[in-house]
Amino acid sequence: MRTLSLRRNLPVLCALACALALPGIAAGGAPRTQPDSTVAGTLSGTIADIESDNFTIQTNGRRTGVVNALIDAANAVTGQDYPYVWGGGHAEAGVASIGDIGGPGANGHTRGYDCSGAVAAVLAGAGLWRPGSGVPNDAGVIAQLMLERVIAPGPGAPPDEVTLYDDPGVHIFMNIDGRFFGTSDGGGGGDSNGGAGWLDDQASDASTRQFKQYHLLPSVLHDSTTYGHDYTFQTLSDPLLISGFQLGDRVLVDFRGSAGSMSVSGLNWVGAQTLSGIVTSLGLNGAPLVVETSARHVAQFDPSDIASITGNLQVGDTVKLLYTRSGPGLTVHRIAVSATPLAETATGTVTAVARNLSSFTLRSAAGHRLELGTGGDAELLVGIAARDAVTVAYVRAANGVLTATSVTPAPPAPAATTTTPGTTTTPGTTTPGTTTTPGTGTTTQPTGTTTQPTGTTTQPTGTTSQPTGTTSQPTGSTGPAQPQ
Repeated sequence: MRTLSLRRNLPVLCALACALALPGIAAGGAPRTQPDSTVAGTLSGTIADIESDNFTIQTNGRRTGVVNALIDAANAVTGQDYPYVWGGGHAEAGVASIGDIGGPGANGHTRGYDCSGAVAAVLAGAGLWRPGSGVPNDAGVIAQLMLERVIAPGPGAPPDEVTLYDDPGVHIFMNIDGRFFGTSDGGGGGDSNGGAGWLDDQASDASTRQFKQYHLLPSVLHDSTTYGHDYTFQTLSDPLLISGFQLGDRVLVDFRGSAGSMSVSGLNWVGAQTLSGIVTSLGLNGAPLVVETSARHVAQFDPSDIASITGNLQVGDTVKLLYTRSGPGLTVHRIAVSATPLAETATGTVTAVARNLSSFTLRSAAGHRLELGTGGDAELLVGIAARDAVTVAYVRAANGVLTATSVTPAPPAPAATTTTPGTTTTPGTTTPGTTTTPGTGTTTQPTGTTTQPTGTTTQPTGTTSQPTGTTSQPTGSTGPAQPQ
């Protein structure tokens, strides 16, 4: 039997060992290698940056201590070797940017960090600042960390300590286990361009009165977190791939990678679910968006940021929603309309109005009883009460539910007049401010008197006219008029 030579096959064995040692990028296992040498896989993480043709996610890494995660994040920022840029790193925590044009180092092209942008990048890497969220100035960073009970006034206690040094409105840097980090600390160490990184010097600013000290609380310092890696994916100039996604969203990315570039083949929210139903309330004035399913189940969705995705949505639309759960609430990400309701109108009399102005009952002119909702828009019924005559525009959804879109008072009916058959009316015989008595010709009665028009009193056909002259009678009197 022939035996293989280990030396001859060493390159093959090394290649096999390297392949087995690759991390499992694809969902459920090792990456899948395509015939064209591309690698396909799936990664999950939090969106930390969105650009016109790419986006970046931060993955969950191994579980590690907060201090270790801070050190790893500081190492990563230092290794990027970005220069100092005024306002850099403020648009999205942990992402170098061009900053505020006109300030030191901000020329509109160069990316980098300023002092608070650099500190926030390290905090974001350890999960102490939301990746991709905005960053205020140094005083704002301190205020936010105090509000979230991450830090407290005063220096930390070695050997395990993290202390922030802040001259409000001027400058901020930090100390992680005895090693200073930032864009400068008064000691002259760090990047010659003033960029963010480790500052291996005596940090003379740390002992001055201008810099107030804040330390990470022990409960935070001794906690554990997940510090992952940043991955950037190309969208191939297709903005629809990232449409609807926001910084901080937890996503699943299907990708194909080759020659140092990864392109997106699929993108979805982690834990996304779908639901179909009919919109019964639009989520106006802070109220939730309400959808009723065919099984009569009602789902209510968080009203925040709904306006950006509801567009021309109307009550009665049949929709399919893509949503995720966020704590006890539901957040809508996308809405597709599959059918619109029928638009109808009716005129009639209001017979009842709900106290909360959520619905009302109408008896139509045709004698039909209509139960109508307002779709959450109570203003439709402001000033409307029972017995009011109204004209209602409404929609009829696929499930038969009627929802009013407008309610307006109906105009009053024109006054009815009665003309005695066979009579004629002489033009110009009606005095302004008088009323005509139906069936009596043109005899008019001003307030308080009964006056026959000058000239003739028109009689029914076949009668003769009275001579010229008028006869007045006091209001309510009978019989012939008294002499003047």
